[in-house]
Amino acid sequence: MWPQMLKRSREAGLNTIETYVFWNLHERTRGVFDFSGRLDLLRFCKLVQEHGMYLILRIGPYVCSETNYGGLPPWLRDEPGIQMRTFSEPFMREMGRWMHFLCDYLKPALAPNGGPIVLAQIENEYGNQTPRYGEDGQKYLRWVSELSTELNVGVPWVMCSGAAPGVLETINGFSAYNDIAKHRQNHPDQPAVWTEHWTGGTTRTATPATRGAPRRPPTPTPGSSHRAAPASTATCGTRARICNTNFRTQGWRSPSDLYINFQQERGNTGTLLRDLGPASDAAKTWQLTADISYEGNYENHGDTGGQYLEILDDAKRVLFRMYYVQVGYPNDSRLRANDQVLLQASGSARQSILGKFQPLRIAAADGQLTIDYAGKHATTRSLVDPAASWRRPKWLRFYFWNTNSAGYTRTIDIKNAAFQQE
Repeated sequence: MWPQMLKRSREAGLNTIETYVFWNLHERTRGVFDFSGRLDLLRFCKLVQEHGMYLILRIGPYVCSETNYGGLPPWLRDEPGIQMRTFSEPFMREMGRWMHFLCDYLKPALAPNGGPIVLAQIENEYGNQTPRYGEDGQKYLRWVSELSTELNVGVPWVMCSGAAPGVLETINGFSAYNDIAKHRQNHPDQPAVWTEHWTGGTTRTATPATRGAPRRPPTPTPGSSHRAAPASTATCGTRARICNTNFRTQGWRSPSDLYINFQQERGNTGTLLRDLGPASDAAKTWQLTADISYEGNYENHGDTGGQYLEILDDAKRVLFRMYYVQVGYPNDSRLRANDQVLLQASGSARQSILGKFQPLRIAAADGQLTIDYAGKHATTRSLVDPAASWRRPKWLRFYFWNTNSAGYTRTIDIKNAAFQQE
């Protein structure tokens, strides 16, 4: 299953995988370690690298609600005098022993040794426990910081939501956008890293008032990613990612392959890439087909903001660019592709066409692109960038930018997307 999931993730444009390490599985009996079969952590690291991605390894060892008992092995409870996750000698002894063993085991996979691991996480969301453990909790955090230095892994250590001194703090939540300003104020020398983008949550079955509260409709998930991305500098980790689409269902409408909602703030941008597959000089023709809707969209406005749907070659030079622009409100909106007007419409006519799913076909042959929208608006055009290689399409890119207005949204909704080349 791992190769298939990693392949889909890479094809979806991801460049980094996050995973926990489950102490409770690797050491079911004290001193007896298991890295066989599905627990073969080094093999997983190797597969991530073979698929051209980096790895953020969240060692913990406490990993919260992602597994039973927070990932701590049950035999820990039998250690005399132990208290979990605080300044408790038995707990720190066992945690330190496990961490030293694991980091030694992982040496070949660390980035300084040519491996894919570029970040490692120690502890997990300790800020939730700070009031409970008081001064002993603070002493424990200082010990965690010292342990991270001792381990000498050669990559930065991170810790989400309440970091130890000397460890990079990261953000977890449904939407990181509102937390980034506070993070920069508290940690001006650190990047803003969103390690957990919550697509759902746990249900407390014993408390009827919370029943159903963790449910989250799929539509805000990509939108919150795009809203946060321009303000952060590192990463966004989406929970429980397996497939390469974000589904949206609204009333009677069928799910789409990809729905993007970009929330404008002054000065921000957003980019989403989808990998079209291997590029080859041997390609004679290729085509991309999809159904596309701009429903509810706020159109491009000159140099003040807008969105592009683009196809790039493997050097990221632009072959194709399409965008929806408002020339004069409310009666002159135009859909442009490679500097050619495909459609000009006004008022209700604009929404009846652009606001509904319409077929789009982009076909390439002999250095030219044939662009067909809604089955009747067609043109043959040259490449946007004359230096681009038309035989080597590699990326489908969605690019959003804004320099002026705030509060409006820009959307693209796509389904039935397919790419073929011969």
